[in-house]
Amino acid sequence: MPPQPPPNQPTSLDQYDASRDDFFFLDAAKTLWYWDRQTPTLTKIATAAQMGIGSLTLPANAVYYNGGYWFIKEGGGAVTQQTMYEINFTYVNSNPVYSSTKVCVFLGRGGRGR
Repeated sequence: MPPQPPPNQPTSLDQYDASRDDFFFLDAAKTLWYWDRQTPTLTKIATAAQMGIGSLTLPANAVYYNGGYWFIKEGGGAVTQQTMYEINFTYVNSNPVYSSTKVCVFLGRGGRGR
């Protein structure tokens, strides 16, 4: 079954890697997919459980940057802290393969991130 978009949620979870002509997105189940326009192929990169984001609410925004798919967790008390996730992958035969999830917490009101 094809991935389903998030229901009734105006999000920016789709991102484009112009250098590789790949399109990345999270579906409603928080599975990370990519669309290779050259082949054309839709491929699952990783599930929410594999990435360690199964318990999160679906994020509202994402960006493809520096070879990774980044987003900020929804909620979390904007004044006190925000949590950023970087989903990293490597390329095998020109296809992205999930490799790791990095998490960074930014504390508000003079706190420091860790």
